[in-house]
Formats: sequence, C-alpha cells, structure tokens
Amino acid sequence: MTEKLYDADPHLLEFSATVLSCYAEGEHYRVILDRTAFFPCEGGQGADHGTLGAANVLDVLLEGDTLIHLTDAPLEPSAEVEGRLDVARRRRMMQTHTAEHILSGVCHTLYGTQNVGFHLGDSEVTLDLDLPLSEEEVAAAEEAANRAIWENRPVRVLYPTPEELPLLDYRAKLDLKEGVRLVEIEGVDLCACCAPHVDRTGECGLLKVTGYMHYKGGVRLHIAVGCDALADHREKQATVHAASFALSVPEREVTAGLLRLMEAAAEERRAHAATRATLRRERLLAVRARGEGHLVLTDIAPSELRAYAEEGAEVLSATILVLLPEGEVTRYALAAPSGDVRPLSASLHTALGGRGGGKPTLVQGSIPAGVEAILAALEGL
Repeated sequence: MTEKLYDADPHLLEFSATVLSCYAEGEHYRVILDRTAFFPCEGGQGADHGTLGAANVLDVLLEGDTLIHLTDAPLEPSAEVEGRLDVARRRRMMQTHTAEHILSGVCHTLYGTQNVGFHLGDSEVTLDLDLPLSEEEVAAAEEAANRAIWENRPVRVLYPTPEELPLLDYRAKLDLKEGVRLVEIEGVDLCACCAPHVDRTGECGLLKVTGYMHYKGGVRLHIAVGCDALADHREKQATVHAASFALSVPEREVTAGLLRLMEAAAEERRAHAATRATLRRERLLAVRARGEGHLVLTDIAPSELRAYAEEGAEVLSATILVLLPEGEVTRYALAAPSGDVRPLSASLHTALGGRGGGKPTLVQGSIPAGVEAILAALEGL
C-alpha cells in the first residue's frame, strides 16, 4: 500500500518517493509510488495535480487500496522521484472542503439537516442537504459559517479506536465500523472524511453561498470559498460596473435603473402592439371592402400570421387565407369563423406539396410555392 503523506500533513507540497511500477495505458502512464502527497479523486472532490520528476500528474485514482498516478510520461521503476503538487489547486481544495464541513455542521446544528451530497469540481461547488431551507435560513447559515471561519478555530484529524467510535456524535454518509478518520472543527462539526483540510478555519478566508435551489426534497447550495469567492466577487463587480456605466447610474442604483429601463421597454412594446393592432384592423377592413378572401403580407413576423387570420375571419365573416412569402416558400394561415378549413388546407398541400396543421377553424403551415401559384390553386379548388 502507498503511504498517504497527505493524511499526516495536508500542507506537504513537495516529497520524494520510489517508483514501484509504471506501465502505459493509451497515451498516458499509470504510476504507483511507495509514498505520495497527491490526494486521489475521492470524497466528492477531484484529485491533486502537479509533477513527478519531468512527468505531469494529470489525475490520481484510488482503485481498491491502490493509489495510481496518471502521468503524461513514463517513470523508471525503482527510481527515486521528486513530487511537487499544484499549490493553488491543493489550497483551493483544502479551503473549500473545510468550509463545506463548516457550513454542513452549522446547518445540521441550526436546522437538523444531513449532508447527502458534495461536489468540488474545477468550476462549480455544490452541497446537497436533505431538508428544504428558506432564503432567510440560508443567509443565517452563511453568516454563522463565516463567523466560525473568522474565529480561526482549530481543525484536527482524529483516529478513534473501535471502542471510542460509538461514543462520538459525528456525521457520516456511511455506517463506518473501523479505520475511521474524523475531521473535527472545534465547536462546529465532527465528520468522517478522508480529504486534506486546513489547520485552522481562518485559512478558508470567506464562504459565499452564490445560489440555491430546491433539489430532491431538500436544497442544493452553490458555494464559493476563499480564492473562488474572491474571483466570484470580481466577476460580479465587473458586471455591476459595466451596467452602471451603460445605465449612467451609480453602482448601488443599478437595480432601480434596470427596472426603469425594463418598464420603458414594456411601455414601448405595448405601444407598438397597439399600433400593429390598428394597422391589422385597417388592412382587414380593406380586404373586406375589396370583397377578397386573401391577404398577402411582406412586413410582418411569422408569429403575427395567426392574429391576422383569426381576426380576418371575424371581420369578413368568411374564410380568409393570409400569405407571407419567404423566398421559395410561403407561410400561410387559413381561418374561418365556423366550420372546418382542414379539408381545404389538405387539398392545397396535395396540389402544391405543402405541410401544416391545426384545429377546424384555423390551420397554419408552409407551401413551397409563390403567391400566384397558391392563389391559382385556391381558385381551382
């Protein structure tokens, strides 16, 4: 078994080890060492990255009791090799995982929730709890978690004996019996966990709940911690600054400025809709005055065809065909105040190869023909 150096010292970032074996797998190599500080993909988080000699460590897998380092270059068996971890990645993992314990412990104390899922990815961190929480409860838990971070409480790793374990009140997703590794955050949480953590909560810096949603009867929290929280703040600050500049309002008034802009846009849409309704009525009255049963339009959106056809059937008290040519295809809407226009539509499709469908008094579709050909076919029918 590979000695897990990260268990004894999560801040160990450089180490030496002996290569026990190395063999190719596709374009990569599977390397087993006698000791390692590289944490594998386990416990809801991704593996450490870094280097072993001149080889890059792309992933670390745990297969049974065997730790396998996936590298981009081979290493000589029996050789001594220097390992170096990606410092920023390890720091982010430790900050985030410890802060997740703090938030889970706080929510367990305040609301009796259980942590039923945790994902620490490269771009997203989520925590799943088994009970729904309100916006106010999430905010209170976030506040309490940050107080625990700012109080810089100690974080300890415990290995209780089989006799001590049943006497401890700790969180765990599995029913563990022996070889249990507990992470204790003083006064906040005691949880079974295999991952590296910081030594004191202050190293987490800040925890921010960036979003939450109801999920499988409980709640899913999206969180950002430490360096991630800073990056999230910078991104959102840049967005607010850009919006402030575009709206010509102070940053603290961006929301009010957006609401005013949205209301102005809505008022403009209402006015535009009223104008279109007036124009539609005038055009349909002109069709009735001419005694025609069709209307050809070139300046409307396809979404307006239905309104023209339904209102036209009412104005004419008869069947009306509204056409909208678009290159080699003509969109259409066929409507009547009563009866069934579907047989007429089907005949047009048969004659000209069109397609469409609808209800008895309204059919919409398209025909691969020009307006003149469609009107000639309609006249024949």
